Amino acid sequence: MDVTPWLQIYHAPKIGPVLFQKILEHYGSPEAFLDNRGWHSEHVNIPEPAKYYFDDQQFDVVTEDLRWQEQPNNHILTLADKRYPALLREIHDPPAILYLKGQPSVLQQVQLAVVGSRNPTPAGQDTTRALTYELARQGMVITSGLALGVDGIAHQATLDAGGTTIAVMGTGLNRVYPAKHHALAHAIEDTGGRYAVGVSAQYPTKTEPIPP
Repeated sequence: MDVTPWLQIYHAPKIGPVLFQKILEHYGSPEAFLDNRGWHSEHVNIPEPAKYYFDDQQFDVVTEDLRWQEQPNNHILTLADKRYPALLREIHDPPAILYLKGQPSVLQQVQLAVVGSRNPTPAGQDTTRALTYELARQGMVITSGLALGVDGIAHQATLDAGGTTIAVMGTGLNRVYPAKHHALAHAIEDTGGRYAVGVSAQYPTKTEPIPP
């Protein structure tokens, strides 16, 4: 499917997941909203910055995203895509766009989210490593955030077990943060068809990290 109209709305300033949902509910599709110049309609209250964006067709960032998608194993999933995670679609404000590097089918598998301290105790490290290793060995997908501490331990233990892991990123997917985890991110990617090296629900491809 053509993701261009989705991206054109997604990148509009001040249009978040809830307002995007209202646009879809009223117009049925991004194409209908754009074709009917819905940003000037009274049916959906579009913020002024977004109106200027649509009027001026400030779509350069959309072109960048489309180029990113052309690279191997890069995907942009929309709410209308059958590969979009079904349970995520059911929340009140699902992201209209998911940026994915890896295999979309991984998103449909049973997952366990493992998150925790960036400075876990030795006992916390051992527990995280043992738990995620065993669950990954039994076939469960381990999802975490590629952060220091518990997140990184969970990803690495999954790799050690020959399992599948998903890193939900807080940056664009052409950025790895923290830099210390570049090798880990590449190790996840090198596992071939069993991985999703990164999923970003809210951040376009070039979004930079904001250090704590």
